[in-house]
Amino acid sequence: MQTLFWYIYASDGEQGFLLDLIDRSAAAEARLLCCSLNHLPLVFREVVPREQLRAEQGHLAVRLGDLKLDCLGCSGAQGEIRLDAEIQPSGKSITFVPRWVTRSVNRVPYFSSHYGWLTRGECRGVAYRRVPLVYSTYEVGDLAKAEWILISATRFEDTDLMFEISASYLVGSWAVSAYIFFEGREYKLNTPWDSVSKMRVFHAGDVSDGKRVFTASIHCSEISLQIEAAAPAERFALLAHEGETYIHTTLLGDCRASIYKGASASGNETYHSSRRCLLEVKR
Repeated sequence: MQTLFWYIYASDGEQGFLLDLIDRSAAAEARLLCCSLNHLPLVFREVVPREQLRAEQGHLAVRLGDLKLDCLGCSGAQGEIRLDAEIQPSGKSITFVPRWVTRSVNRVPYFSSHYGWLTRGECRGVAYRRVPLVYSTYEVGDLAKAEWILISATRFEDTDLMFEISASYLVGSWAVSAYIFFEGREYKLNTPWDSVSKMRVFHAGDVSDGKRVFTASIHCSEISLQIEAAAPAERFALLAHEGETYIHTTLLGDCRASIYKGASASGNETYHSSRRCLLEVKR
């Protein structure tokens, strides 16, 4: 049976939140991750009977108990979990993997992201104003065996660059998909050919010198990136234990992206994002 997830996250460089609403075979779950420079990450969970979760008005509207989430915001509370948020969608989105791939390989998530802004929000006493927000959905058949990484960087200094990289571990290598927005243009690298020929993951959340490190490259005819992302290991929460895998997540990751357009490396520019990136590894 498929496990379904709806989640939103935002980070302002000092603190961040990630709210998951999860439809499992035996129950439904609300899960809230709060990250801050002032304390270790906190995870709150509320498990309720599955019939208390209802998807409404299409895939992007869902209600779990008294928590309501859709593409325009979140409101309500479930136990210790409360989040009030107003969302301004940008119209930018991607589905990272074709549906036929996830039907053929049930440990690969069918994963989509929608990008926008958190115009106003409050989570456990922390106020947020005008920060980037990502609303994602995914479903996966074999959650226990699925292995993945996610690098989500939505704000850099002195540029409109943003990107997400999603990768699943299959047969000894990473199958990679990516969304890039740069200089007013979207790039969607989400076909099997893109995965095989244009993208590589070199470090997938490995711990080195006290940090979890993620590195990847994207090379195509129109745009290329070299990506280095990391955060201290203590900033990662153990978000879940699924089968023999563990999900480690932070919302306070650093990222450096070297980007150039065209077939050569001329015009190379490097941009930085400090403590604003979602970094996740499930292995």
